[in-house]
Amino acid sequence: MKQARKITVTESVVYEVGQTIEGQGVVERISISYPIALVYVKKNAVAVVEVFLQASSVIEWLEA
Repeated sequence: MKQARKITVTESVVYEVGQTIEGQGVVERISISYPIALVYVKKNAVAVVEVFLQASSVIEWLEA
């Protein structure tokens, strides 16, 4: 899996490292295994969001 800093699935669905997901916590990492993106929050080993990427999705990769 590759790591991303930010993914934009649609105009209204955006996930970014450091963003707060209401009722879940702060996004710690985003893992991409095309066509699925998994969003993890701090202090939780299980992904809290699983998103299917669209052809129009924009991914900002985390530099290694």
